[in-house]
Amino acid sequence: MGLLDIASIRSIERGFSYYQSKCVINLKSYSETQFEAEVKGSGSNVYRCYIDMEHPRKSKCNCPHADGRRVICKHMIALLFTASPEAANKHTIMLNEVEEDYHLRRNMWIDSLKEMVNDMSEEELRDAYLNTLIEHGEMAELFGLDEEEDLFEDENEFY
Repeated sequence: MGLLDIASIRSIERGFSYYQSKCVINLKSYSETQFEAEVKGSGSNVYRCYIDMEHPRKSKCNCPHADGRRVICKHMIALLFTASPEAANKHTIMLNEVEEDYHLRRNMWIDSLKEMVNDMSEEELRDAYLNTLIEHGEMAELFGLDEEEDLFEDENEFY
């Protein structure tokens, strides 16, 4: 089990972002699987990290999230990606595949919606459109109606 297997999704996302922003400085290699570095955090904070790829639970960071705890933080993940370009490339490929899959699924959903709308009668279309406008009040802005109250602003005029 590696660092990425036990890190939270959030730590992986943020760590990858730190890696891309080149926040890892003063990288030291103790072996092919053990590394130490300083990682620039938010603000002017710099944290000291050590990772052991063979024994991930031995990895350490002095950031508030991981200090004294056996958790994998974003700084450790940034160090991992910096020390292992192969891991960074593999993660990049995975992100691209996920994005590609998202777009494929979205396009399939849109095609399905188009098919459904094309099969509707005019009356069904009007009803669906009206219900959408009612359910999503923010769409009223498209018609110059900022709030529902605007409709009843001058209600006494009719009496």
